[in-house]
Amino acid sequence: MPNPKHPKSKNETITDYKDYTWVGTVVNVHGIRGELKILPITNTPEYYLETDCFYIEKNNYLCAYKTESVRFHKNQWIVKFVAILDRNDAEEHRGCRVLLEDSQLRPLEEDEYFYHQLVGCQVVDLEGTELGIVKELFDTGASDILVITGKKNEFMVPSIPEFIKEIDVNKQVIRIDPIPGLIEDE
Repeated sequence: MPNPKHPKSKNETITDYKDYTWVGTVVNVHGIRGELKILPITNTPEYYLETDCFYIEKNNYLCAYKTESVRFHKNQWIVKFVAILDRNDAEEHRGCRVLLEDSQLRPLEEDEYFYHQLVGCQVVDLEGTELGIVKELFDTGASDILVITGKKNEFMVPSIPEFIKEIDVNKQVIRIDPIPGLIEDE
């Protein structure tokens, strides 16, 4: 799953755009021709090497940028955009989010989801009792973790079959089998 957890600062909120997904962040410039180093937040960055247009969020606005070239180097995309002519132009984009239209995203396998599809889902136990709402997800390396805001507390659930029994993205419901003590008694 791509990981959307790269906030700009602790006090800044992240804008969600309908039909667009955050796929990377401009972390630096590369060279004098105006290339950008973009840290991808996807587990399949090679899939996007043929992308001809990315959207860059600058000052809370999305702008389409046609690509001249995209390559993958040291876990980053090095992207040359047609409209960014030199290093000075490129510097203005440092820290900006990079998005794609959802239609440009890699097709998912069965039982595979993007993080943004799970944030906001209602979490219920096996009996259908409401436990909370998915606030965010993050990757620990071993598994993804769902952070769930409940009625009285916040708790975390590993995204592994022992806990996650069903995910219905269309209904926005995740059914879990919590172990005793995971959720504080009401």
